[in-house]
Formats: sequence, C-alpha cells, structure tokens
Amino acid sequence: MAETPVRRSSAPRYDTYLLTCWQERDEVAGTVTWRFKLETPRSGRWRLFMTLKEVMQTIEVELGNDIVSDS
Repeated sequence: MAETPVRRSSAPRYDTYLLTCWQERDEVAGTVTWRFKLETPRSGRWRLFMTLKEVMQTIEVELGNDIVSDS
C-alpha cells in the first residue's frame, strides 16, 4: 500500500519585521546610546525602543514562542 502524502491545512505562518537602529549622541555627557524602531510592514504599525532587549521581548510575545534564550 502506498503512503498517503501529508497535506498541511494551511500555509506556514510567517511575519516580517523591519528593524531600524540608530545612535543618539549626548555631546554634553559624552555618551552614545542606541535606539530602535520595529515596524510591521503589513500593518504599517511601528514602535520605538530604548534597548535591543525590549525589541526581542516584543518579537517573542508577538510570535507567541520562546525563541529568545538567555544562554
């Protein structure tokens, strides 16, 4: 008997994000700080972040998976 191919009921899920990173300089304090903007092109929605950790936590929540590890 031949095997029946497994068919998926729907297309695989994917999400696209556009991450913009830039530096802000404080000439008085002499510091440089990274800033981040995460945009979802499909919806046009975007958010600003002060740390890369915040960006990754947001992606983790949106995808609904534990994809970020603290190793």
